[in-house]
Amino acid sequence: MRKLIIGRHGAHELNALTDDGAGQMRQLAECVAHHIIGTTKVVVCDEMRVEESGEVLAGALGLTTVVSNEAKAGSYDEYDDCHTAIVHSVVELGADVDTLVIVGQLPLIAKLPGDFSRYILGVELPPFPGNDDDVYPEGCAVIIDCEAKTYELIVPT
Repeated sequence: MRKLIIGRHGAHELNALTDDGAGQMRQLAECVAHHIIGTTKVVVCDEMRVEESGEVLAGALGLTTVVSNEAKAGSYDEYDDCHTAIVHSVVELGADVDTLVIVGQLPLIAKLPGDFSRYILGVELPPFPGNDDDVYPEGCAVIIDCEAKTYELIVPT
């Protein structure tokens, strides 16, 4: 895996993606398209708003989605107990592709970039400042360049 893109689902009501949320995901696809290299896999968990967000994003990129509960964040407490397992699952999911795109929810998008960089890339990337909902709004993504060992936050406007 050369690139890891971790996106947050779009706006939703009652766990279903709204029209605004679908628009956010199409906008995100435009922003991340030039980061996609080589073979690509889009992975989502089975939460409705996440799965629908992933389908819109993948469709806009001309790709399809794969549902995997390895991409499910769970609660903050559950995540803290199993973050290394999630990181290693991400490595397995991305083993056969150049670009892995994961569409998830908080806390996954907030915690996975730092954990992945620390445990897999061997670098400590500084966290983005602020609280999770402000830093990682619906429809945003973190892009990790595994070769350059850098990352950036993409927040479509």
